[in-house]
Parts: sequence; structure tokens; C-alpha cells
Amino acid sequence: MALRPIATIGNPVLRKKAKPVSKNKIRTMEMRTLIKDMQETMQAAKGIGLSAPQISVLKQVVVIKIPHEIEPHSVWTKPSDYILINPRITDIAHDTTSFWEECLSVPHLKGFVTRPKHITVEYLDQEANEYSLKLENFMATVFQHEIDHLNGKLYIDYIDGLPYIN
Repeated sequence: MALRPIATIGNPVLRKKAKPVSKNKIRTMEMRTLIKDMQETMQAAKGIGLSAPQISVLKQVVVIKIPHEIEPHSVWTKPSDYILINPRITDIAHDTTSFWEECLSVPHLKGFVTRPKHITVEYLDQEANEYSLKLENFMATVFQHEIDHLNGKLYIDYIDGLPYIN
């Protein structure tokens, strides 16, 4: 597998919408290679999420890995590795929560972002199985952040004022 270069702010690919992956392309070697490369690239960059547009691939693919140390008191019982293909948010709560966000594509900056506190996400995994997850708090924020990348949005679009130097 290979580490891929991460597109950074100013690269027009980050503002483009990613295309859905057809079901018959999900189980291909090309897709497995893309997912593995994304996971290795994310890990090498010390990130917790990475979308395909961040490595200049306009496909609706996201990988997420939440270390237990980040959410040690969470009631989250699922494994910490997620592969999301064609994810979509199907339910959004009206209540909100705010977290400091950072992004591998916006290096050295962080911003305080308010987002919906509870969401439901539907997606396919790398075997084309369908899933629906109800997420809250930090997990909801991470998933929203990564799904935004698939729609050409960055967390800095949501902050008031300027981001902080990290």
C-alpha cells in the first residue's frame, strides 16, 4: 500500500463534490487499495478521519479511527475503525454541541465549531453491507466533519471569526 499526499487548503479538489461509488465497484481491488491507502495515510498523519477528496480522489469514501483515549467515557461499544462508502446523514437533531476541530487539510489551525449534537448516518462498508448509526457528541462531530469533505465543505466554513494557530 502507499501513503498518499494530503491536499491542503487552497487546492480546488477540496471544494468539489465527491461522486457516489456504485455497488458493483465496492468490492474491487481498486477500492480495497484506496481504503488501505487512506487508512495508512491517516495514521501516518496522526489523524482520526480522512475522506477520499483529501487525497484528491473524488469518491464518497471516508475512513475514521477514534482512539479510545479521546472518548474514554463514551458508551460507544463499536470498534473504533470505520469505513464509510456513500455515507449520508439521514437525521439531524435540533440541539447542538461545540468542539475544537482540526483538519489534515487545514494544517496548523483549529477552530471552535458548533454542530448538531445527534445525527443518524447511513452508509455502506467495504463489503457493501448497509449500516445505520446513531451518533452523538464528539462522534457525531467527527462523522459530520468527514462527510462535509465529500460535499466540498471544510470546518472553517462554520467557525465565527478566524481559526487559531495550533
